[in-house]
Amino acid sequence: MVPQDYQNHPQQRNQQQNAVFNPDWIKKGADEKMIEFSKEMGKYLKNKGVSSSQLRNIYGEIMRIKLKGLKKEKTAFYLLQPKIAYNAVRISSYGTQKAFKDFINKAITPALKAVDVEDEKTFNNFHKFFESILAYHKFYGGK
Repeated sequence: MVPQDYQNHPQQRNQQQNAVFNPDWIKKGADEKMIEFSKEMGKYLKNKGVSSSQLRNIYGEIMRIKLKGLKKEKTAFYLLQPKIAYNAVRISSYGTQKAFKDFINKAITPALKAVDVEDEKTFNNFHKFFESILAYHKFYGGK
């Protein structure tokens, strides 16, 4: 789900059905609703001031795990969630920090839990999911 304050925005109420995280995106792959979610989340994070570098720090770790192989990097994968949380608290602006924490709690945490650490396909789907959010963040002008 998209963060609470975003969901209650009057212009977004009609789009709530499209902006709900679905674990099947990680288990089975992308669909139109995942793309819609990524657009909304990327735009939301940009509007709340989350920088590309904050997202790229996480994306870089995901890529490192992917390149080395999930089976070899199980520990790094499990430590991804605390690293993301640490990234969130380093943000100085409270509004941006809250947006980033909401992003973690509403999108990334369920996605991380959906990844089967024995299955490269689910991890690759997670990688593509995160990459799509990062891409839309940049598309909407994230710096």
